[in-house]
Amino acid sequence: MLLMLTFILIWCGIVVSLLDWISDLNFWLQLPIYIFAGIVWIYPIKPLLLWINTGKFRA
Repeated sequence: MLLMLTFILIWCGIVVSLLDWISDLNFWLQLPIYIFAGIVWIYPIKPLLLWINTGKFRA
């Protein structure tokens, strides 16, 4: 659980550090960046969630 929280905090830090650059863009360019940032963080955590639920990394 701590590993997941650490990863999420690091991911949020990366996105926030890019906020100055992102906020200068047009809304229609910002939208896909925020959608990408909001979805992509789950893929590295998927194996950890699987392990938490089943006890093994592969189903």
